[in-house]
Amino acid sequence: MKLTFSLVFLHILMISLWASAFPVIQIGLESFSPQHLAFVRLSIASLVLLVIAIATHMRLPDIKDIPFLLALGFLGFTVYHTALNIGEKTVSAGIASLLVSTTPIFSSLLAIFFSGGVRKKKMGWICSKLCRCCTFNLQQREFCTLS
Repeated sequence: MKLTFSLVFLHILMISLWASAFPVIQIGLESFSPQHLAFVRLSIASLVLLVIAIATHMRLPDIKDIPFLLALGFLGFTVYHTALNIGEKTVSAGIASLLVSTTPIFSSLLAIFFSGGVRKKKMGWICSKLCRCCTFNLQQREFCTLS
């Protein structure tokens, strides 16, 4: 892939917008409840995506896929954003950002648990335990100690 100015600019813009989301959520929570803030954020995003879908002539999903898409949208967006907003009322923006960044760890653990197929090696379990220990202690603003 050729590294162009626009590609670098878009990456910097994306990272900046993602990083600023957590402090902006705390600012928004001064005026809105967690549920209303999630509604406002998702409404703005939905309108932007609607404009993009119309402009690009995106086709509608198959009717059989709609219940699945609605369930994923509810869990992946509505529940996530509402829970994040509620959580940011009790922890700082930096801690919230670190906790959210652990999502792939927990997703992997849940996938292993529910698939029942993959066995972790000893080092994998040690790393997972260390990540969980650090994540939970971040909430309490303590250092992670192993005993």
